[in-house]
This record gives sequence, structure tokens and C-alpha cells, in this order.
Amino acid sequence: MRSVPGTGMVALVAPLLAWAGLAVSFVIALSAVVRMADPAPVGHDVSGVIRLPGHLTVAIVTLFGLAVLVFVVDLVRRALRGRLAGDG
Repeated sequence: MRSVPGTGMVALVAPLLAWAGLAVSFVIALSAVVRMADPAPVGHDVSGVIRLPGHLTVAIVTLFGLAVLVFVVDLVRRALRGRLAGDG
């Protein structure tokens, strides 16, 4: 959705919904990871550690890597588009 000059707050609705959806999905994913984590063995003094199976850790790291890649590609695309618009 492109912003049109003079539209006021309407142009802010789509990004606001996108960021709110991102925050909600992050909270849901974090709660799922905590729920799937195995409890610490009895007798061990472990605090702040979530132990996950290896394949789950790889999936999480892969998804975060893909998210970073999409973010960086979008930043580069916006920078190039802004530079090309300024040249004309």
C-alpha cells in the first residue's frame, strides 16, 4: 500500500497493523517455544535456560535468518528506489 499525500492517518493504518501482527506472532511463537521446552532435570540449578531439540533450534534459527534476509532486501530495495527517484 503506497501512501498518498494528504491522506492523513489513513496511510499509517497498514504499517501499524503489520507491526501489531508481528508483535502478536512473536509473543505466540515465544510462548509455544517455552511450552515445548523440556523441564530442567530435578536437582540441577538451571535458571533462564530453555533446552530445545536440535531440529527445532535449526528451524527457529532458519526462520529468523529468513526474516533478517527479507528485512535487509527490503531496505536495499527502498534505498535504491529513493536514489533512482532523486536522480530523475
